[in-house]
Amino acid sequence: MIKCREDWARDLGMRLTAAMKRRGLTQEALAQSLSITQAQVSRVLAGQFTPRSASAKALCTLLRVAYSGPAGRVPASRRRLERLSALAHTCSDRQVADLIAALTALQRKPR
Repeated sequence: MIKCREDWARDLGMRLTAAMKRRGLTQEALAQSLSITQAQVSRVLAGQFTPRSASAKALCTLLRVAYSGPAGRVPASRRRLERLSALAHTCSDRQVADLIAALTALQRKPR
């Protein structure tokens, strides 16, 4: 388990670095894709900088790495999913099917 924000930043940096190498990307290419500097990418990959949540998610999305927030914080989407999962156990099969249909429709909506 990751114990603190610094550990999270190091873990994120290692996972992103490995993904970047697997995909044959450079720090410059990542920086250009995200409209940030190569120095910022370098610091994130080295675990020397804790990016904002949106930046970390963007890097993870670009490199196809699973995003998990810093220790001690459960992302709101995960909290919602856990609440929905608990609720689903109390519902009928039809209610669960309706819930899934509603959630699917929400996901398709442009933001």
